[in-house]
Amino acid sequence: MRKFITLIVLGSLALICMGGYELFIEFGNSAQPTEISIAALEKAPPFNRNIIITGAHVLSNEGLRFWRTKYFNKVAGSEVLFLPLEELRLAGLQSFSPSVVLLVREPEIKEVLDKAVFDPSRIPAVRITNFSLESIAEKKLIERYGESAVDKMIVVEYKRKVKGMSEPLGQMALGFMTIVGLMIYSVHKSGAPK
Repeated sequence: MRKFITLIVLGSLALICMGGYELFIEFGNSAQPTEISIAALEKAPPFNRNIIITGAHVLSNEGLRFWRTKYFNKVAGSEVLFLPLEELRLAGLQSFSPSVVLLVREPEIKEVLDKAVFDPSRIPAVRITNFSLESIAEKKLIERYGESAVDKMIVVEYKRKVKGMSEPLGQMALGFMTIVGLMIYSVHKSGAPK
C-alpha cells in the first residue's frame, strides 16, 4: 500500500510541476499574436510568447529531424523537425549557428516542407523555453551546433495552440487535491480504532 501511495504522490507532484510549467508558458501568451522579425526576436523577445515571425528564411536543408523509438520501431506521433530560421535579408551571408529554431511536430511536417503551402513570410508560433526540449532533442541540437549555441537559442513551436490558463491551473489543482486527499485518508486511517 505504501508503494501505491508513493506512486500517487509522485504522480501528483509531476502534475503540479507540469501544470506550473504550462502556466508559465501560458501566462506569457495573449490570444492576439505579436508580429516580430527575427532580428527583433534576437534582440528582445516580446513578453507575449504567441508570435508571428515575419521576414524569415527557413533553412530546410539544415533541418534536424528525428523521432523516438521503442523496440527499434518509430513511436507514432513522436517525429519532430527543427528548422533553423534566419533573417530573409541576410540569407546566406552569415556563418551558421542559428539563434532561432522552429520546432515542427509530426502533424505539420509535410505542410512546412511543402513550399507551395507554407508561407515563411508569416510563421505562427509560440516561443517556448529550452526546458521544453526533450533530452534527446537537446542532445541532437548540441551535437549539431554546440552547447553554447543551444543555450542561447530561441526555440519557437510552429502552430502551437494557445490554451489559456485554465488547463494548467486545473492540472495543478488536481495534483494538490490528490495530495490533500491522501493526507486526509492517512490521518483518518491512523485515527481509526484497530
